[in-house]
Amino acid sequence: MFDRFSRSWSLVKASADVLRQDKELLVFPLLSTIAALLVAATFIAPAIGLGWIGQLEEQQGFSPLMAAYGFLFYLVQYFVIFYFNTALVGAAMIRLDGGDPTVGDGLRIASSKLGPILGYAALAATVGMILRAIQERAGFIGRWVAGLLGLAWTVATFLVVPVLVTRDVGPVDALKESASLLRKTYDDVLARYDLLTMPTLPMKATPLPPANAPLALWCQRAFEMLPNTSPFDVTGHPAMSIPCGMSAGLPI
Repeated sequence: MFDRFSRSWSLVKASADVLRQDKELLVFPLLSTIAALLVAATFIAPAIGLGWIGQLEEQQGFSPLMAAYGFLFYLVQYFVIFYFNTALVGAAMIRLDGGDPTVGDGLRIASSKLGPILGYAALAATVGMILRAIQERAGFIGRWVAGLLGLAWTVATFLVVPVLVTRDVGPVDALKESASLLRKTYDDVLARYDLLTMPTLPMKATPLPPANAPLALWCQRAFEMLPNTSPFDVTGHPAMSIPCGMSAGLPI
């Protein structure tokens, strides 16, 4: 278990190192961006022509056909992104093994994982559609719930791609192992240290929006405060926020 954990984390760090050392591999993020934009244009243009974008902007909800179209968009978009992420992580894996990865090596590894990548894209698309439905149908509470679930999903899936690259598992098992490896991170540190002191917020406290501010601004302010604490909602470790002073009249 520890070996898998160590290697997955090493792959995450090695991916950044690979980009610094092998500038030609910057083509992976570039291709991912270009492909994602092409996918978006391919799907958004027909949606505009059919008047679906206007319906969503007017909060009229979406029909079953629109829902199916949205799911297909999510599926293709996620597949493209995960494919090139897998290629980059595969190149990092070669670097960890002492090799000199090329663009072709990364694409070859990604192409060998098409099944798991498609399954993971379908899983992510399903979650995306569920969160979208919650936002659309549950009003203010729905926005909060969808935001919290979205953060938890982002944290839980942080290591899914490295797991898919290094192990012969499906997307569901990769998701479970990603969350398990995240818990292992804190377990390993807390085995050596009694307490971890870290900032609760990624920034200084911001003033509350005015009473007549739109709901979207209130939600934005709330979710800005969660990135540093949401991992513990996934790992199940106890956490406590303690005030530690003031800065320019605002609490730290």
